[in-house]
Parts: sequence; C-alpha cells; structure tokens
Amino acid sequence: MHRRVAGALLAVSIGTALTVGTIAAPPARAAGIVTHAWMALDGISWARDIDLKVLLLVNAEQVRAGAEFPDGGYWTRALGIPGGDYGEEAHWQRFVDAYAAQISGDPNCVDLADPFGPCAPMIAHMMGVAAHGYGDEVFDWLFEPSAPGHLEDEYLPTEWQGIVGSGGIEAQMDMVAIARHRGITGPTPPIPDTDKIVAAFASVGRTDIAANALPIGEQFLEAERAVETDWASRHVAGVEWHMPWAAANLHNAPGGVVFAAQAIGAHYDWRWDRLNRRAARTEVAITSPLPSQRTVPYAGWTGSISPGSHDGNTGSANRIAAVLSSALPYRARAGGGPFPDELPPGAMRVRDVTTDLVIAPRTGYPRAVPYGAESGTHTIAFQPATDLRPCRWYQVEITDALLDAHGAPVVPTAWRFRTSGCVNRVTRTAIRGTATCALQGNLGAIATGPDQSVAFVRGTFTDCFGGQDGTPNPGARLPIASARFALGLRYDGTGCDAIAARGLVTIQGSVTWLDRDGNPIGASAIDEQLTGHRGLIASIDFFAHAFPNYALALRLDPRPATCTPGSITRVDLDGKADAFVPL
Repeated sequence: MHRRVAGALLAVSIGTALTVGTIAAPPARAAGIVTHAWMALDGISWARDIDLKVLLLVNAEQVRAGAEFPDGGYWTRALGIPGGDYGEEAHWQRFVDAYAAQISGDPNCVDLADPFGPCAPMIAHMMGVAAHGYGDEVFDWLFEPSAPGHLEDEYLPTEWQGIVGSGGIEAQMDMVAIARHRGITGPTPPIPDTDKIVAAFASVGRTDIAANALPIGEQFLEAERAVETDWASRHVAGVEWHMPWAAANLHNAPGGVVFAAQAIGAHYDWRWDRLNRRAARTEVAITSPLPSQRTVPYAGWTGSISPGSHDGNTGSANRIAAVLSSALPYRARAGGGPFPDELPPGAMRVRDVTTDLVIAPRTGYPRAVPYGAESGTHTIAFQPATDLRPCRWYQVEITDALLDAHGAPVVPTAWRFRTSGCVNRVTRTAIRGTATCALQGNLGAIATGPDQSVAFVRGTFTDCFGGQDGTPNPGARLPIASARFALGLRYDGTGCDAIAARGLVTIQGSVTWLDRDGNPIGASAIDEQLTGHRGLIASIDFFAHAFPNYALALRLDPRPATCTPGSITRVDLDGKADAFVPL
C-alpha cells in the first residue's frame, strides 16, 4: 500500500540473508506488497475472458511482480537513487494507459492471446501494475478505516519503531497474509522490458525516470519480503490480539482481498478489450454497500471520513462507494496541477425509495476518492449530509453524466441497500447485524494455582454502535446501546506468566445487550470453547437470541496490579466487544 509516513531506518540487506545496516526507509509507505500480490492473483479468477485468464495464469509470476512493482519506487526515492522517483506515478491509470500503449505499439505483439508469446510477460506485468492501484484505493478507503471503526488499536511493537508508521495497517495485514493465508514471499522474475516502462513514464511527462533505477527498486522489494517473512512468524499473534476484526476480515470485508479482486478482474477485462481494439465500456465493478445488503447502520454517517486507519475514522459500514472498471478523467501529463475531484452534477445520487426523494450529500460529495482524480482513479463515493432513516431502502444511482477517462459515459447502474432498525412485530426473530462497543466498568479477579490460571470478569460495554434488525425483548427497542457481560477465562498454562502470554484461552459466559434506557434487548451465550489462536474470537451459540452463530471479538486483557501464584487478585480490564460477522 502507499501514502504512509514510515520512519527513518530499516535493517535489511540485498540478498537472501539479513544483515544489520541502516537504510533510509521509504517516507510514504511501509509494507503491503504481499497483500497486493494476493489481490492481483485472485483478480484473475474474476476476469471473464478465457484467453486472458489463460495468459495471466501461465504468466502468474509476472502478475505478482507487477502488483509489487510500484512500491519499489518508494525505496529508490528514499535512497536518492537518480531516476528512481517512480513509485507514486506507477500507482495510477495514467501510467498504466501509457504502459499499455507501449505494448500495443510493439510490432512483435501480434498474437496477444498467445500465453507463451513474446508479449505475454509484459501484458501480465502491466495487468499486475494496474491491480496495485486498485488495491490501494479500496484498501485505503474501505478496509483500513474499519479498524478504528471497530475500535481497534494499531499493533506497533517496539521493534517496528522508525520503520512502520501509524495511520495505516499495511504491514500488520501482510503479517496475516503471510502467516495465515500462505502469502507468497518468494523471488519474482525480472521486469520483462524496462525500456518500455521508461518510455511509458516519459510519455506522461516523467522523463526523469531512469532504467537503471528499476532493478534497484526490485532488489529492495525482495529484501522487504524477507523482512516481512521473518516478522510474520513473530508478530502475527500480536496483530490478531490487537486487531481481531481486521485480521479475521482481511479476506472478505469491503476493501479487502475479495472485494479488490473483483474490481481488479473487471479492469483486466476492460484492459484486455482495449488491447485487442474491441469496444470497452466502463462499468461499475463492485459497490459498498453491496446490492440488497441489509442492516446497514442508519446512524453514524456524520463522523470522520478519510482514508487510512487514523483514530476516530468512520469505517466502511457508513460509506457508500462504487469502483469502476476504468478510470475517471485525468490529466494526460504529470505535473499539470490540481484536477477536479467532485463528480459532475447528477452523476451519482442516493434516493430514498419510500419517498422517491434524492437525499442531500455532504459538502464536497459525490467525489473521486481516496486521493483525487488527477492521475487516474477508479473509486467514487457519496456521503449523506445527515444520518439516514431506520429500516428504509435507499437506491444509489450512477447515471450517464459520469464520464470515464476517454470521455465516454459510464454504463448507468443502480443498486439498493436497507438500513437497520427493522423489527418483526409478528414473530420473534433473532437480533442480527453488527455491534461494536467499548469497555467501561468491570469487576474481575484472577486465581492462579499449580494447574491453571483463571480470570473471572464481569462488567459493562458502552457506546455501542452499528445496526441491527430483529425482535427485541418486550419493553426494549433497537438499536443496541450497551451490554452487560460475565465471562470466565481459563488460560493454557499455569501461574501469572500464562495470563501475560495471551496464549490459548478457554472462554465461557454470556453478554446481555441493552437499549438506550438500559432494557435488555437479547442475550448472546458463549458456550465453553478454546480460543486465542487468532485473537480472542469466540463463536456465539447457534440458538442465541442475539447474534446467533456470529463471531464475537473480545479484547479482554486482565491487568492485575500484583499477581502472586496461589492467590486471588482483583484486576483492571482493558477491552472491547465486537459482534462482527456470521461464522
């Protein structure tokens, strides 16, 4: 990923072994290349054209190399390598269009569909480069903000100081990709044709980029993967403890791997049609909320809206966005100055289906996000000026007033989502949706003995937000505002050290969810189960009235003032609760 302020030093070497050295870290990013490769490779399965799929699968390693390529330019810029400031420009469609033009203009590129032809590696590499930009846009706008949106604190161990900065969780999610999803960390093949890449940069006004800088950037990407592989084995448990929602949802959340791959696959098809000189209309590839999605929170729409994982940022549950298969209009040459980010009047609007009235947007919306349209972006967003109505269908409309980079109308489309707060008055239905709460007061004790260490805790979760549907208990009403909990935590180990280690835990207990007046809405039972493999995530009983069969993320961190083996000690408890996704 990119646009992250990293620190000053990183101990790496160029080669297979790590040695201690001092190398200036790139000032605009830290990591994320393994996740980028994952997105790009998964995007192949979402492409529709069979010839294209075969070509990309045969040349999958070049897709992976291209997906990592742009971030090598941040290393060479940080090192002051002459001609090496190519990282930012390589992220955008302006450059990818120029790269594709170099391939189209090559007389050797006759049979583009030949997966073993002379141009197949270049096509695959170029597609991977395009995938990188898509991954950054949706990850930064939709996925990263959901970490603070779920009250997660960024995992930043002492070892990472001066290397990984705050406001972005790319490094942390690469740990999850490598350790839990077998992210590929091996070497990538050389760039297929550095001359074409340099010529592409020059054609958009970046004549400062030099061919001899590109292999240096590639070397640093190799070293970066080696460092991340070492980190993953030692830090993934810490990431999962501090960021259980993000770690568990990297694959399937808005802006995560599957979301990005679907958008990338749509662009692969669009790009392939253009290479083959076929008509290629820009379409909406994927949206958030998804079509027909329910329990979208009706409140929380007036919070902080920005890219990244900065504290207080509102998550994807309160964002309306669409990703296009090709870019919005952009400046043809770099350095041309600002470019309008706001969309043309009527290009994107949201309508209340019940009243048929178009709702007012927040100032500055709808617009290109997350970073602007100057160099060719694909994501557009609408934010309402006020909170939405409960249990109401809304229709998002993209009209032919929206033009793509080639001046052609984007294919008009519309989709609907429903806000939360729907109550079934006839039958007793379970409470479903989302709820994220902070911890306020608690009572707890730790008993440590020769055979096990147990924490008994009870307390209150407050300031809950999210959206739920279902039938609350008599006298109560949605939404959930707070909760009471009572839990037992039996640690895998003995003595005080077992608690401090945050290892495997057997958990059992219950959570009673409350409305704004303190009335019980419903309860979630947590049957005895072993957890702690990937953060403290427990499954709610299948027959529970509230969130049946959901995953409940609990960051419950007992912190005794003193801990003496064989004693019972009162504890303070740091934590939160998050019922976030059905299992």
